[in-house]
Amino acid sequence: MTVSTEGLVSVRLKWNLPEDPDIPVHHFKVFWSMVSAKKKRQKNTKGVLNYVDLEGLQANSCYTVKAQAVSYWGQQRLKSVKASLNFSTTYLSVTRQTASSNPGNRATWPLGVGNPFYQDDQLQVRLYWKKRRAASEYHVHWGPEFCSHNVTRGPEKSITQENYMTLPGLLFSCKYKVTVHVTRSKGASKTESTTFLTPPCSALRAKSRKYIQCPEEEGVVLKVLAKPENLTASFSVHEGNITGSFLWRVLTPHRHPLITGFQVTWAEVTTHNRHKSLPNSIISQSQILAPNHNYLVVSNMQPGTGYKLEVRAVTMGGEGPSVSKTFQTPTLSSAP
Repeated sequence: MTVSTEGLVSVRLKWNLPEDPDIPVHHFKVFWSMVSAKKKRQKNTKGVLNYVDLEGLQANSCYTVKAQAVSYWGQQRLKSVKASLNFSTTYLSVTRQTASSNPGNRATWPLGVGNPFYQDDQLQVRLYWKKRRAASEYHVHWGPEFCSHNVTRGPEKSITQENYMTLPGLLFSCKYKVTVHVTRSKGASKTESTTFLTPPCSALRAKSRKYIQCPEEEGVVLKVLAKPENLTASFSVHEGNITGSFLWRVLTPHRHPLITGFQVTWAEVTTHNRHKSLPNSIISQSQILAPNHNYLVVSNMQPGTGYKLEVRAVTMGGEGPSVSKTFQTPTLSSAP
C-alpha cells in the first residue's frame, strides 16, 4: 500500500499465475468494494500479468476484493471460481525525525520533499532544506525501506554544496528514507531525516502525457525479445559415432541483460532405424545451459534419423518463447 499527498491509498494486489495451463488465461477480472458499501468497482488486467493496482481507496477502511480468471475455448468463455480477500487500508504517514546536539533546535532545519515526477526515463523527486550558516557541504543518503513489489536496492549517497538535490532513479511503490548530514566549521554536526512514498507506476502513467514503460511490463517485453533465432546444426562422424553441434543466437537489448539460461530439448522424430535391442532407450532429453552457452553438443546420435531441437531462453521475467527445428543425421555408409 502507498499513500498519495491527497491521503488516498493505492493497493497492489498480486497472485500466482497458473503453471502450464491447458488453456491460457485471457484476462483477470477484479472486483472490490468497501465492506459496508453495496457498490462494487471492477477492473480487468491482461492474463500475462499477476497483479492489479487498486487506486483511490479510502484510508483506515476495510475492503473486500475478488479475482477471477477468464479464458476462451473457441467462442465459449470460461470463468474460474472467484478468489476473495479482505484487507484494511492503514494510513502510512510521512514521518520526520531530527538528530541534533541541541534538542531545542529540532524544528529549525526541516527537510522538504516535492512530488515525485518522471523525467529522462526515470522516477525522480526534489529534496530541499534550509541552508545552514558556515556549512561547506551536505552529505545526502537515501534508499528504500520497503517496496510493495519486493524489489529493493542498497542505499545511495551524494555530496552537494547547495541546499537542494534531485534524487534520480527511484523505484515505484516504495517507502524511502533520506538523511541529510552537515558538518559545520566548528566541528558541530547536524542530521535531518525524513521518509516519503513513491507512487505506483500505473498511477503516474495515468497522469502523464508521455508514455511511461512500467518495470513489470519490461519483463513481459523482455521475454518476447529473448527469443533464440538462427538455429543451425552440423554433424561429424568418428569411428561410427555421430556427434551433432547445434548453435543459436539471441538478439536482446544491452539494457536488458536478464537471461539466466537456456532450456534445450532434443528428441527423435523418426525411430524406424533404431535397433530392436534398444526399445526402451531414451530418445528425448532436456538440459539447462548457462546464459553464455549458446550451443549444444550431442554425441552418440542415431544415423539417418530425424531430430527435433527446441531452444527456449529463460529470463528473470520467466520463460521466453521457443524456437524449434528438425535436423536429419547423416547415414553411415556400409563397410566394403
